[in-house]
This record gives sequence, C-alpha cells and structure tokens, in this order.
Amino acid sequence: MKAMRLIVTLAQRQQMIDHALQGAPNEVCGLIGGWDGAAHQIITLPNIAPTPRVRYLIDPQAFLNAYYQIERTGDELIGIYHSHPAGAPIPSAADIAEATWPDVAYVIIGFPNASQTPQIAAWSIRRDVVTPIGIDFNPS
Repeated sequence: MKAMRLIVTLAQRQQMIDHALQGAPNEVCGLIGGWDGAAHQIITLPNIAPTPRVRYLIDPQAFLNAYYQIERTGDELIGIYHSHPAGAPIPSAADIAEATWPDVAYVIIGFPNASQTPQIAAWSIRRDVVTPIGIDFNPS
C-alpha cells in the first residue's frame, strides 16, 4: 500500500461491520480494493479455517477470483480485513505470523468483551513488525 492512511466510506465501513455481525461468533474475512489508500470495493470472502471462532483462512480460489476482480476494475489490493468477534482490533500472534502481503493494510473489526459495538483498526504487518495505520471514514 502506497499511502500510510486508509480511506474508507461510511457505507464500506458498515459493509464490513455487517459482515462481521452476520458471521459471529466466527471470524469473517475479505479484501479491500482501491487505489492510493482509498477503498473502492469491499469483497466478502468465506472463512475456511478449521477453527473459525479464533482464526481466519481465506479460501485460495475465492481469494484469486476476488483479486482478479479487483485488478479488472483498475484497482489494486490495498487491504485484507477480518474480524475478532470477541476481542480488540489488535493483530493476534497468528495474524502477525500469517501476514503475507506486506504492502496492504490489515484491517480488523473487533468487538472487545463480545460487545456489539465495533472498533476498527488498520495495521501494517511487515516481517513481524506491526505498525498502526490511520483510517479516515468519509461520508461518501
């Protein structure tokens, strides 16, 4: 990701939150396509992890299909999101160990203490170094 901030519309934010709420108590996941840090599309994907309450694993074929969809629109992959249905939006040890795209934002929709009030945070994860990325939520 070229920008050190992520720009997401309020509708896109709500789309990710709705996905997380619908998938609870399991983690959900998806991709964010856009350009220069500005999200243009949110693509929900299936979580095929054997333990989906505490991990996420994006189906490889679904990932490829979504990635190609993003590229066909002229965008690039700028983010990967997932939820923590009963935790803070902070990368877990597994999230850090399994981060394979160093140039994208890792967005986490967290529900601390299993609350229904979401918190969203974005992170750069590069070679086990985790750095916060600011998120701007724009009306449109």
